Amino acid sequence: ERLHEHLVFARTLVAQGIPEEAIGLLTRSLDAAEEDGRIGDAIEIGVLLALVYQECADLNQAADALGRALQYGERYGFLRVFTDNGLPMMQLLQRVQGSGVAPSYCQRILDSFGEPDEPAAMDSPDGLEVSISPRELLVLRLIDRGQSNLEIAGSLGISGFTVKRHIESARSKLGV
Repeated sequence: ERLHEHLVFARTLVAQGIPEEAIGLLTRSLDAAEEDGRIGDAIEIGVLLALVYQECADLNQAADALGRALQYGERYGFLRVFTDNGLPMMQLLQRVQGSGVAPSYCQRILDSFGEPDEPAAMDSPDGLEVSISPRELLVLRLIDRGQSNLEIAGSLGISGFTVKRHIESARSKLGV
């Protein structure tokens, strides 16, 4: 019933720099979803759990959590729950695919991402063309809409540190 709130809270914990609490919350939620037979919820929780582990650089745990989600997802044909998480999920899927966990299903999900976006070309203040990545451009657009770093982190499922890194990278490329 409160799954959405738990997922938002877990993303907030990660953005606040306390991913360990998010991992605990997500693990309990995943166990409950599996116990109740809520497969769609288990997939969604497993995907977020994998991304949190990846953010913590615990790639073995990330692969395990994603593997559980992939097993359910393959059985029921889920794609969007994976693709909605963008580049971080794409990178994790590529890593997991090589380990033999549902390789054809991983490829199907990767194919559904489509072609990667080309970096956006922009003019810097000195008139030179610079290349801003799609994620940097997205972060800049969200800032332009008045979102705080914490709000951006929550909506993109990344840490506040990662948001700052994107901002600094874009600022450096633009020379501002």
